Amino acid sequence: MPVRKLAVTDAVSSRPNVPGKERAGEGAEEPDELLCPITRTMFRDPVVNLAGHTYERGALEQYWRSRAGMRAQFTDPNTNTAVRNGTLIANWDKRKAVARWLEEHPDSVPDGWESREVSAPDTAPAESSNAPATNWGGAVLQGFGAQGQSWQTVIIALLVAAAWLYGVTSGFTHLEDTDSSGGAVPLLLFSIFWNGFVGLWTTMAVSAGAPILFPLFSLPFWAVGGAILRQGLQMLV
Repeated sequence: MPVRKLAVTDAVSSRPNVPGKERAGEGAEEPDELLCPITRTMFRDPVVNLAGHTYERGALEQYWRSRAGMRAQFTDPNTNTAVRNGTLIANWDKRKAVARWLEEHPDSVPDGWESREVSAPDTAPAESSNAPATNWGGAVLQGFGAQGQSWQTVIIALLVAAAWLYGVTSGFTHLEDTDSSGGAVPLLLFSIFWNGFVGLWTTMAVSAGAPILFPLFSLPFWAVGGAILRQGLQMLV
């Protein structure tokens, strides 16, 4: 198990003196798995983000604040991949591990701590009201209506709906002139397949965080899907 052993001079120079307390660098070892990847100090309020990685709450929130206004504000510091929002959940396993370390080293103060006191966690997961800009609406899977959608998601949803309704209401000439001898049912079944496939493709594009032009590429196919459905319904009637 990798551990982090601190030099005495580093420990003393980086923290104020705490009377009667042994510094972590004076014999105590801080396991690497108990150190925040951002601050490189032992966790006091460890939280898990939507990428499944653990960080010190204050350090991660400060990191996200520093990215305010960027296209992807909410990213994972380790992987630099976008996460849907700023939801943070207390990591109780890490808190218990830190508590065990403190019990095993009653005279040690972790590096970067002013005391051995551990702050109480925020038990309610805090979700930011702003979805990451590069998410482009992973909530499209949930019907273009999930809370916390970004304005990019709304634009995509409106354009998709407009393209599909255009096909339904207007149709296309080459479809209007199609011979109806083949029957309406096969065409309706094909329209279901077409619209379902285009919907799946668009959903995968937006949920993968693709640039906005990528899901918008599906707009003509949405219009064709609406036109096919229109033709099938006309043949049925």
